[in-house]
Amino acid sequence: MPSYLILRVVAFLVSVILPVFFFARYELFAAFAIPLTIAHYSLAFPYSKKYLASVVKTPQTRLNFALLTASAFALCTIKVPFLMFVTFVFHHVFSEVYIMYENVLPKLWSQTKALRVASIVSNLFGYFAAVRPARKLFPSLEYFLYAGYAIATVFFLFQLYKMRKTFTREQLINSTIFETLVLAFVVAGMLRPLPPSIFIFYHVIFWLFYPSYKMLAVKQWKPLSIFLGANAAITIVFMLLSPLSPLPIKMTSEQMIGLFTYGALFHIITSMAMTSAQPAWITPIFHPGFTHEGKLANAAVTNAAVANAAAATADAATPAAAAEKVLASVR
Repeated sequence: MPSYLILRVVAFLVSVILPVFFFARYELFAAFAIPLTIAHYSLAFPYSKKYLASVVKTPQTRLNFALLTASAFALCTIKVPFLMFVTFVFHHVFSEVYIMYENVLPKLWSQTKALRVASIVSNLFGYFAAVRPARKLFPSLEYFLYAGYAIATVFFLFQLYKMRKTFTREQLINSTIFETLVLAFVVAGMLRPLPPSIFIFYHVIFWLFYPSYKMLAVKQWKPLSIFLGANAAITIVFMLLSPLSPLPIKMTSEQMIGLFTYGALFHIITSMAMTSAQPAWITPIFHPGFTHEGKLANAAVTNAAVANAAAATADAATPAAAAEKVLASVR
């Protein structure tokens, strides 16, 4: 089975099995999952130094980033929890689709544009159709969501059929697993609308496993330990501050949910300046001249540099720098 497929399946199984079989009460699961999510977006800034350094290079990009940050703050102050769910769906689908195509089909980037667009539209419709908040807030749109999902999926399958002779068997499997999972979610959602926490937890678990896998691939043991250690430390701190903590000083449920919801919303919005896993017209707003083709053309050079950095991990400062290089290359 292809390694990237295994990574996604394992992340999915962990995100489903962990809350069902290892936590007797949902409150206990939330006391773990919310701190882990806070760790996820807390580490986004320190591990995105390459993008942050790029975004402040010119007055125009500094202005664009300032406006983006101000918009994120403004949307957080409005305090509409549904905004986080809506923006998360786009954030998650963009991440899943673009990361997969960059890893599995880098040499076919130009030829798979229509397939990527069809995948994004199909999965967006699928998630909105399957998840509880969208069904509750917009019950009259239920059939529209199903129809949109069906049409977009047919278009995706048509594009996939056109590419069938171009793909290897491994590429074909990888390029359909996300759509297969979403189909399962849509069917399950027809029986019982799904909570968005399942998808949020999967996203967090995937972004814990994926950089770890990339570091393991180049034997970056110390950078890996720093990355996992930072996640563990932040998670433990906020678990100790959770409402279920025995400590005398802790956050209320409202404070924890507020930090989770609006911290995530702030992360999702500002991440548009700190990732390339999104439509090609967004990234150049903050990084002029960027193209996915250019990124992929330099991927071999970047990977070689990261591999060479492994020899220098004996220095105390090197692990963090090497970890930063690995994580920057996957965003």
